[in-house]
Amino acid sequence: MRTLRVLLSALLVLVVAACGGPSTNFPPPTGGVTISVPAANAEVVTGSIFRVEGTAPLDSEVSVSIGGGAPVGVNYRAPEDDRLPWYAWVTAGAVGTDTIQVTATNDDGSSQASVQVRVVDIRPYGAWAGVFHIDRRPTGGEMEEGGTMMVWYNSRWFRMYFARAGVDVEGTTDGWDLIDNAGLRITGTYHPAGSTRPSGLVSETAWVSYRVELETGEIIEAELDQDF
Repeated sequence: MRTLRVLLSALLVLVVAACGGPSTNFPPPTGGVTISVPAANAEVVTGSIFRVEGTAPLDSEVSVSIGGGAPVGVNYRAPEDDRLPWYAWVTAGAVGTDTIQVTATNDDGSSQASVQVRVVDIRPYGAWAGVFHIDRRPTGGEMEEGGTMMVWYNSRWFRMYFARAGVDVEGTTDGWDLIDNAGLRITGTYHPAGSTRPSGLVSETAWVSYRVELETGEIIEAELDQDF
């Protein structure tokens, strides 16, 4: 009897093996729209343009927006594993938090997904170089152009040099601001790509402006571009 049970067990194993046991090769359920990038609570810089991507059910039309704004253009790639990969570019809003909202719609209905990101001010970085001028008109003088200026934020050091005007100043950095060795603070402001320069032209790259009014009433201003 024991021998018979062993033989029957062995036969059952062979039958299951021949017919196929539980399979793990079935395609995953279609599900709704997903967001894979960015991750929840990821940091993005205010005013920057960043990529959002994910997948949606096949034959879907995907809508992407950020901060309750208007939908942006969405791009699609070839379907993979019965899913439709999509991606879009959005612009980060003001410092704080922003929510990215995605909706996918097809003949079977619609689904939604969202992710929240943290929007931060850009931190001072890199080396920047350019020219500065001294506006002496408030004191009856003229505009003097041609000073050179270099800022190294990673080393927290800067120098302004204008031989003809008798300027040779060094100092440290404090955020985007500069502080010379005498304690004078020069206000620095970061401007992202796409912002308008004082000339009225739209800049294709980021730039930093600096301004300080001296006790004499004269004004020093500068525009620096990143010096890679």
